[in-house]
Amino acid sequence: MKNIKKKKNVLLVLETARAISRGIMQGVSRYVLEQDDWIVQIEDRGLFELPSSWIKEWKGHGIIASTSSLALAKTLQSKNVPMIELLGNGKQITAEVRFDDDAAAGMAVEHFTQAGFTDFAFFSVGNAWWTQNRQEAFCRYVEKRQGNLYVFPFAGAG
Repeated sequence: MKNIKKKKNVLLVLETARAISRGIMQGVSRYVLEQDDWIVQIEDRGLFELPSSWIKEWKGHGIIASTSSLALAKTLQSKNVPMIELLGNGKQITAEVRFDDDAAAGMAVEHFTQAGFTDFAFFSVGNAWWTQNRQEAFCRYVEKRQGNLYVFPFAGAG
């Protein structure tokens, strides 16, 4: 009798309105087609939507998530399965795929400074947990360059 490999149940929690999330879904789809060892369940959600009630009952093997709220991140972490966070802040207890907030802020400020700008604005996603490091780094670099800084928080963030 052929050895049947048990498939892993993987949850994707993404806001599919964003191109980056759709790209992640395409990559996961390619992996599933090539490896054929995952069953994927998608929680399609808006950036600031609360977790669906069924997530609390979900049982699976792993999670790939772009959690825009700390509450959602904690809900998913409570599942005690391997999890990859795509919007992390480097302070959570999970694997994260991130870019270097400090380097990105420094490059942005340097670019605009070289172009002659002295006024800088940061559009923050409210007090979203995953954007705080970015904002702090940007503000530090603008202050270091003695620029004028304006921070515009998006009121819809949680």
